[in-house]
Amino acid sequence: EDAHTFPIMSETSYLLNGKVNETRSETHSHRRGSGDVVSKARLEAFSDGVFAVAATLMVIDIKAEGKEWENLKEVLPKIGLYLLSFIYIGIYWTNHHTMLHASAGVNGLALWANLLLMFCLTLLPFTTSWMGESFDHIPVAVYGISLFLPAIAWVFLNRVLISINKAETGNVPPEMKAVGKGAISAVLYGIGIGLSFWKAWAGIGVYMAVAVIWVVPVLFNLNHIKFWSSQYDE
Repeated sequence: EDAHTFPIMSETSYLLNGKVNETRSETHSHRRGSGDVVSKARLEAFSDGVFAVAATLMVIDIKAEGKEWENLKEVLPKIGLYLLSFIYIGIYWTNHHTMLHASAGVNGLALWANLLLMFCLTLLPFTTSWMGESFDHIPVAVYGISLFLPAIAWVFLNRVLISINKAETGNVPPEMKAVGKGAISAVLYGIGIGLSFWKAWAGIGVYMAVAVIWVVPVLFNLNHIKFWSSQYDE
């Protein structure tokens, strides 16, 4: 035969509506001669760890001195900035999970492209901390750069995975085709960086607007989720 198959463990057990969906394995077909395409499990595990560490490092830097409400008010801007950065980490994590889940596998170039994305994302805790100390022009601009870089790295990883799937399966999953919003986001980051040299808060406003562009559609889709199944209504 021209193809061989091997199982890739993709989804763990989930508890949903009181029922357990058992762990399942997917079988992907690979042409002979494509031995450089391997399981994506280790890449996903490594990436999940980086996402978790990046999100944790940002909140560790927030410290309130004293035990009064006034002391908490002093760090509210930092908490707000942490929330914005955490949302960005969440946006990348969910999209990363979706895209990798749809991919037939990864190769060496994909591993390096993913490492580039992880490197760019790990800059976010540093820029978040620096901007939290001073919402001045330069820290705000550098924060914007730390948003722009992973957007570019994401496009690179996306292109690599598309080429892999074209070679292995002959088609591209729809999860990899929706790159328009990412391109718009990169452009807006660039605008925000430029505006930050004029008015720092103008740049921050653009960064917040991009996050809203990604989050609001998800919130509108919540009405399609059934939080209560019929068994709870009995």
